[in-house]
Amino acid sequence: MNFFKDLIHEKPDFLIKEGKINLKTLQKNHLGIEQFRAKLRESNILSLLDVNEVVFETEGELTIIQKKEKEDSYLLVNNGDILEDNLKEANHDKKWLEQELAGLGHSEIKNIFCAEYTPNRGFCIIDMDGSILNQQQAPENKEPVALFFFPELCIKE
Repeated sequence: MNFFKDLIHEKPDFLIKEGKINLKTLQKNHLGIEQFRAKLRESNILSLLDVNEVVFETEGELTIIQKKEKEDSYLLVNNGDILEDNLKEANHDKKWLEQELAGLGHSEIKNIFCAEYTPNRGFCIIDMDGSILNQQQAPENKEPVALFFFPELCIKE
């Protein structure tokens, strides 16, 4: 196949639609979560929580439909690995992260595709199946509460 034909698509692809990330589309377009977040930052988007939809256009550009106000965020887990430098930048440590994630029902960090932390808003957690869970601790029963509009599954083609 022609390299440029792979880069220039015949139709736009949704990378995120209605709060669901399409891991298959990320992979098809050779985007890892860190590269994807870098592309969002180029558009002054600092958190996955700040986007409602992201379209990978036919010429390779991103069209981003934002949600509300933006805040700094930190990618703390990538592909099941803790990112120590980002934890330090967020003024936290590995023990804090493990406790927070365990409190949200995620005791096995290796099962997390990525975990993004935004102070005052909490975590955006994507599991290895692509499900996006924006979770906060429920005060009474301590069960995680999914706050995204459609958190249950990623888009599957």
